[in-house]
Amino acid sequence: MSPDSLFLRLNIAKIENKYPDDGIISSYKDYLKQREFLNYYQFNPNVFFSLLRIAVEDWKNGMRINKQAVVLSLYNYLELCKNKIDLPDRTASLLFDLLKLVLESSIKSKKTRYKLITKIAHSLIGLHLNSEEINYLLGYVNVSKTILILILRYKYKSGEITAWAKENFHKGQYREYRTELISWILDEDPGYEIDKQVLIDDFEYANERDRKAIQDYKDEISAIKILGKTLNKVFPKPEFDLFFDDFGPYTRYNPEIPELILTKRNYSVPTNRDEELELKPYRYVYDYKNKVYQAQRVHIPNFKSLESNFQYDLDEFYAKTMIYAIMFSRWGMKEKISLLEKYYIKDRFYLFKYIAVQNKSIEMLRWLIERE
Repeated sequence: MSPDSLFLRLNIAKIENKYPDDGIISSYKDYLKQREFLNYYQFNPNVFFSLLRIAVEDWKNGMRINKQAVVLSLYNYLELCKNKIDLPDRTASLLFDLLKLVLESSIKSKKTRYKLITKIAHSLIGLHLNSEEINYLLGYVNVSKTILILILRYKYKSGEITAWAKENFHKGQYREYRTELISWILDEDPGYEIDKQVLIDDFEYANERDRKAIQDYKDEISAIKILGKTLNKVFPKPEFDLFFDDFGPYTRYNPEIPELILTKRNYSVPTNRDEELELKPYRYVYDYKNKVYQAQRVHIPNFKSLESNFQYDLDEFYAKTMIYAIMFSRWGMKEKISLLEKYYIKDRFYLFKYIAVQNKSIEMLRWLIERE
């Protein structure tokens, strides 16, 4: 098929936006025929399940398939699904099998492997897993942030995850997920309350880590500048660029700007406007609305003001941590409202209103009406 013909056919498919027949993909060969058109169809859970089954079976049987293309097709097509409740019963099990195949594969490219793990783990969000599958994934929470989020935001009660949360409650790498960790303890003990000292320890740990990250960034920039000066001596910039464009290799030093990743905090962070880092560091944040990574400018925190503000607002931060932990828990809305009662004061009305609207909870909205 010529590029022009494919372009025309894709636009027809996009305009028609048909609901595909259940049997449109019954083999890998069928998938290759439909691959370009899949995202222009309406979502059919049986088509998704069929492609997923083919991917898992062919991979297990050692068939020659484009693994990356199939996983991306599955991920993109599932994005069209409005309600995962409509998916066939064995969907979660097959997605888990596919994720396990990637985790235990010998894919040479680390970047490709990580990308596939992220896509499949994201597809599993909201689906029910059995105890054996959860225990398996708990062994890989440090391999992919998406697997960690899948576990921490898992929507069903799990004794395995609660036990893991307790065991890892004070470990540094999980401190920024404090509300999620608390939520898993609340599932087992609804009367649990976090010790304020833990929040203070989290805060101090975050400051120490951010200071180190900033110093590492500065050191890397210094190394880049030294290397740049060295290369400029070896490959001096020519006086006549056009002449050298035709006759000689000219190496211009274009270093990749390092990413500066600071701790994600659940409170406002004052910035130090008096100190600017060289080369204007950025971090990449996922925009869930547009489904792309966006570069955001990173500024140095004003640690003195940050510490002062935290100490002053500790009681409020404590209350908000518990409020969000309760909302992350797997209790029903009636039980959540009962647990939230003790944290409600008039000054937090707008916080509770925001939470109620975001959760589309009629029960919570009616509860707030009674508080007016």
